[in-house]
Amino acid sequence: MELQLEEMRATYQLGEDKLVNDEHMLREKTTENVVALKQQKRKIAQLRDSLSGLKVCSALLLPRVLQSGCRLSFISPYEEPSVMTALCKP
Repeated sequence: MELQLEEMRATYQLGEDKLVNDEHMLREKTTENVVALKQQKRKIAQLRDSLSGLKVCSALLLPRVLQSGCRLSFISPYEEPSVMTALCKP
């Protein structure tokens, strides 16, 4: 009977230790997720600002390009620092 009681106590203690460890790991993961979420929100805000600037730029350029008879050529941002160039017809 005493041996069974000791085994049950050991099993209980092991289970409790696992739960404490799991709780600690979950808290750390939650903290990491909060940090990652904040970084993603900052990146989204930055990208929205860039998109807004590009929309303004295109809204200003498009009427001038259409009036001058130019055509737009889009260049990959990975190849060139500029996203859009206007190439006039000869």
